Amino acid sequence: MDKDLLQAFFDADSLESIQILSNTVPQGDYTQAEIIFNTTEQAQQALNDVDGIPIDDGEENQVLRLLNPAQYAVYDATPNLRPIAPGSSSPAKNESPHKPSVGPSTPPPVVDAPEV
Repeated sequence: MDKDLLQAFFDADSLESIQILSNTVPQGDYTQAEIIFNTTEQAQQALNDVDGIPIDDGEENQVLRLLNPAQYAVYDATPNLRPIAPGSSSPAKNESPHKPSVGPSTPPPVVDAPEV
């Protein structure tokens, strides 16, 4: 998944930025991104409309997951919620959020907006 594909899911006028977080992507299992909207309302609308949409690129099926900042903090701080990259061991509870500890089962592009 790339930036152009992610942009296709959202109203261009609502997006402030999309940043692919390459330091969290383990060998192409999935892409993690930070998506910043112009307003809280736009971020909430994206969560309502886009979260959970299946993506089938003809080779594999994935689900687009969106998390607000509070949900992402829980996801990132809880190792058993984070899939493990193939060939790696289970992450420690307080391991750095910038280590590749995510995998194909829950791809979470992050909706970064003020709390709703």
